[in-house]
Formats: sequence, C-alpha cells, structure tokens
Amino acid sequence: MIAKAIERNVRKEKIARALDINVRSLSRKVQLLDGICGEAVGLLKDKMCPMAVFDVLRKMNPLRQIEAAELLINANNFSLEGATIHGFRSSFRDWAGNVSSFPREVVETPLAHIIGDKAEQAYRCSDALEKRRRLMDAWCAYCEPKTSVNVVPMRKQKSL
Repeated sequence: MIAKAIERNVRKEKIARALDINVRSLSRKVQLLDGICGEAVGLLKDKMCPMAVFDVLRKMNPLRQIEAAELLINANNFSLEGATIHGFRSSFRDWAGNVSSFPREVVETPLAHIIGDKAEQAYRCSDALEKRRRLMDAWCAYCEPKTSVNVVPMRKQKSL
C-alpha cells in the first residue's frame, strides 16, 4: 500500500500523516525488505517480526538469510535477544566436538569452514554427504525435546 502510494507520487509527509507515523518511520518501512532475498521474505511474510530482524538479515548473504529465517520460525521466536545464528552454529560446533564422535572434517563442512591447507583441499575429492547426513540426524536428535512415557498429566484443580 505504501509502495503503491509512493509510486503514484504521493508525498511521504502526506502518507505518514495518514498513517499517524513520522516520515523517518515511513521511509524505514519502505526500505524494510531492501537487501533481503526473496526466499527469506517468503518465509517471514506472515510472521510478526521486529524491524531489527531485517537489519540483522540484511548483513547476511542470501543463504544465511534463509537459514536465519528458518531458525527463527522453527524456534517460534522472532526477538533478537538471547539467540543469534552465530550462537546456534557455535552450539552445534561445541556439541560436535564435545559430545559426538564425528571427525573434524565432517563437522566443519556444514559450517562452511575451510579445512586443511591447499594441498589437503586439492586431494579432498568427496563431499562425505552420507557422513554429513548422519551428523545432522544426530544433531537433530540432540536438539529435539525428549518425551517420556512416565509423564503424568496434571488435572486442573476444582474451584471451591
């Protein structure tokens, strides 16, 4: 709606007054999706995200924007407090190094880290896809909430 009004040469001051916001906020809303890839926009289009989320996404390359959007959706948490993509990646690396027994080369690949020197990279011909698949399945199992068969449902207390 705002973009169409601006395309029709309606002054920003008039639009801002009609929406009861200041011109600076209006300009920020108009540019909200600049630098955000279409897939990330599609994932977040129906979500209530603070504008700061888009500021953070804009600093990432398109693939990372999609990963971040999926992470926010899966966590059902669109605030930027307490969780970052780097923190999630760091948690994965800590888990892989301290809890799992997967080889370092397999762990570093999903993080897009460069492994070894140029000679080692030249001789690395396989993408170790099956090993990486097992790694990600193990990480998924680790992250999923565990349910117990011993859980007893609590009944609501009757009113007096």
